[in-house]
Amino acid sequence: MDTIPVLNWYGDNPDLTEGLVERFEQRGTPEGNIRTIRLGDKWANLLTPGEIIIVSIMDDQQIPHTIGYARVQRVQKGTLWDLQDNDESLAANIGAKTWNRVLKDMQSVYGKGEDGVGPDSVVSIIDIEPKTIVQFSTVPAS
Repeated sequence: MDTIPVLNWYGDNPDLTEGLVERFEQRGTPEGNIRTIRLGDKWANLLTPGEIIIVSIMDDQQIPHTIGYARVQRVQKGTLWDLQDNDESLAANIGAKTWNRVLKDMQSVYGKGEDGVGPDSVVSIIDIEPKTIVQFSTVPAS
């Protein structure tokens, strides 16, 4: 049996998860769709449009809490620079709504400078459509 990928949001900073649960409550409407930007190309290489994933918030590094299931609509690999001229594409992003805020939030999590996040860092841009709410059940960490 195939394992369903788990896309986690870390709950340490509520600003980074703001609106996530509400988007699931708005599922089936354009306002319910979600965009997330992840550092690196792991997710762009892992996910395929049409695939079902689990969405969760992790307040504890070992115990994610499932919000629900979502269908991957689009996956793209690029750099943070690719987002700079298109802040309106961040309207569906959970958390940061501007390019500068995305950069600052990623730097707050992963650091900045030579070994951290910069404008030329590779990112996975993922658009998902919430399908089913399974609010706050525990799933094993992946």
